[in-house]
Amino acid sequence: MRRLILLLFAFAGAGCSAYQATPMTPTGTTAAAAAAAGAAKQKVYWALFAAQPQPQLEIAAEPLTKKSHVQLINGSSGNMLQEASSIRFSQNFAWVLTQPDGSSAPSVLLIFSLPLTPSSKPLYYDTLEGALVGVHIQFDKHNNLWASAGGNNSVYEYSGDLLQQGGDLTPSLTLTAGLNGPQGLAFDPNGNLYIANGSDNDVAVFAQPIENKQPYYLDGINGPGGLAFDAHGNLYAASNNGATGAMAQYASGHLRSGDKPSVVDSTGIKANPYGSDLAFDHAGNLYDGDCGGTAGIYAYPLAGKKFSSKLAPAFYTNKGILSVGCVWGLAIH
Repeated sequence: MRRLILLLFAFAGAGCSAYQATPMTPTGTTAAAAAAAGAAKQKVYWALFAAQPQPQLEIAAEPLTKKSHVQLINGSSGNMLQEASSIRFSQNFAWVLTQPDGSSAPSVLLIFSLPLTPSSKPLYYDTLEGALVGVHIQFDKHNNLWASAGGNNSVYEYSGDLLQQGGDLTPSLTLTAGLNGPQGLAFDPNGNLYIANGSDNDVAVFAQPIENKQPYYLDGINGPGGLAFDAHGNLYAASNNGATGAMAQYASGHLRSGDKPSVVDSTGIKANPYGSDLAFDHAGNLYDGDCGGTAGIYAYPLAGKKFSSKLAPAFYTNKGILSVGCVWGLAIH
């Protein structure tokens, strides 16, 4: 059975430019790749932002249900897991962003071989210079690593050899233009970078070639956190706005400066949400990690239903989550 990998975060309480990304031209390639990946039997994991020895990573099967068995990977000095805030997969490794030395120190990147187990220890670890209070990481199609840092309103690119032991990775590019509280990161098939501009109520888009120049913006969203593209090229964004929140969809082919969501759905979301990260499973269902007051995971049944303004999540669960933290980053592999 294919597995789902989620990352948990310990609970603690627009303008535009002349640059525009080339509109995406979805083909069957993405869907075919997803179907092929879905045929493989892989494992599922998720993690916590917490101090040692609280659980940092948790493991369950995909599709996730309220009755899913959850395994815990506790933080320890041996595995260096402490205050994990993002997880992604590349080159058959799991890459976990952590903040073990506090908010005044750069974030640390832990690199684990797969599959992860309760006894896993990182093969490598790197310090991400510049990334204060790293929030999310993402890989582009060239396997360059990108990290958003809410502590200094920046997004960093790290290229070259990332498989180092105790290395200090220096950014190859720093983006600051037009960013305020950057959160989730996503790339479209053309390599354009989308950044949830959490404090400015928009999504900043850096078109190829990516440079530190004023981005353009997708509008009409409150406090975006997590971002993800589905297999059809639609962009989904988790919206957070005080006591209310919503899932927003920007339809494929309409991702230009000033565009607003084609669908906004607040149905079934609990009070005081914080949709910190999004991921799709191989069938096309959407998972939303909530780092708000109730701290859990929503699952939208998009494999069999069309997204709409009144589509409630198929289920919500906080099993193994609320007592220790909240979902901050999540990924599926």
